[in-house]
Amino acid sequence: MDHHLGLLKAVDLAIDEPAATVAPDSHPEPRDQHILIVEDNQGQRKIDLHGSIYSVGRNPDCDISLVSQFASRHHATFLYMPFSEREDCCYCIVDGNIKGQSSTNGLFINGRKMKARDLRDGDEIIFGPDARASYHRLTFSAEPTVPGGLDETITADIFDCLQTDDAESIA
Repeated sequence: MDHHLGLLKAVDLAIDEPAATVAPDSHPEPRDQHILIVEDNQGQRKIDLHGSIYSVGRNPDCDISLVSQFASRHHATFLYMPFSEREDCCYCIVDGNIKGQSSTNGLFINGRKMKARDLRDGDEIIFGPDARASYHRLTFSAEPTVPGGLDETITADIFDCLQTDDAESIA
């Protein structure tokens, strides 16, 4: 937890602009897709995460704006972690703004109140009773799953399947 707060302070010292206007300067690996599904009083929306810092809160100036009276103006901060202690995590979430000021109601992640967490695929984040998000990381292999492309047997099986009457009823 302390390394997240230290990272926030280091990031704050390294930038001269507010977090909401910081241009992404480091990106997750192209073979990974990071998605945040946000639900609040405005409905559900999908946000593709590809930047290095995101502010989250009720303030319309936040990168991810929450429509909820229970969310703080600057409720949380997402940070891209290019070198994480865990291989299966790239983003972390920290309670509060980039200056280290905590939110009023805190963060609940997977049902537990936390100040910070390295996010894992499927994590559920609660900002308040009517504002939540789920984090998803899709990893795409840069290499084919079957060396050399499709196996000849698999290709023949697919071709045989297309020749049957059942294939016409499916199409």
